[in-house]
Amino acid sequence: MKKRHQEAFIRVGLEAFHRLTKYYPLYQSWKDFTLWAACQVANRNIHEQALQGRILSNYPAGTKQLFLAVCNELYNAIVDNPHQNAMLKLMIAMELNDRDTYADAELSAKNLLLSQIESKYNTGATLESIQRATIDDKDCAINNGSSLIALANIFMALFPRDYQNRVLFVVPEASDRLSHFMAFAQLSIMGFSVYTAPLESIVCDLNGDALFAPKSAICSPAFFSEYWEEARWESILKVHGI
Repeated sequence: MKKRHQEAFIRVGLEAFHRLTKYYPLYQSWKDFTLWAACQVANRNIHEQALQGRILSNYPAGTKQLFLAVCNELYNAIVDNPHQNAMLKLMIAMELNDRDTYADAELSAKNLLLSQIESKYNTGATLESIQRATIDDKDCAINNGSSLIALANIFMALFPRDYQNRVLFVVPEASDRLSHFMAFAQLSIMGFSVYTAPLESIVCDLNGDALFAPKSAICSPAFFSEYWEEARWESILKVHGI
């Protein structure tokens, strides 16, 4: 079943983007899709719907159905196997990339996570002791978001019952202008609290946490869960000494 979903995602993706190359270069269509897909799996509001509408206005009728079909298969592929960078695999199949970086990212993920936790909180921190962490990546274009996805899988393995409440992923705009949408989409589908926004608009507190997303951010549904809403209220009360 897992292999079937992976194959379906690649097949549907290749067919869709082959059709769109009649109107736009392949890379441009892919870049537009990454933003459209990020909005589709986000906590969709007027901002995300407007972005999607703006993208589709540049394409012929029927493009929304093509994008929806690819996005649906993307969802199935990730749910069946989160231990991959699903959108990067489609990029490779379309010859827009030539290297699957996920395996290497997974090998180094635990050490990367420990270094981030120790630098932000204390030198004696362990992975099992994490209560509520903020994880960011200054430029996920380096490996198309594979490091963030590998880190997310560590949290799922360590905290299978409540991994959604253990970490907030903050994904600044990537230098290639698309990898942050790829990472966001997969993390959102995996059920994590995550948002993506331009780096200059992200504000961190003294602990390095960034609980409050800027207005321009695209946020996952889990970002607005009861747990994370309470975390933001606790932060406000703490600032005011209440």
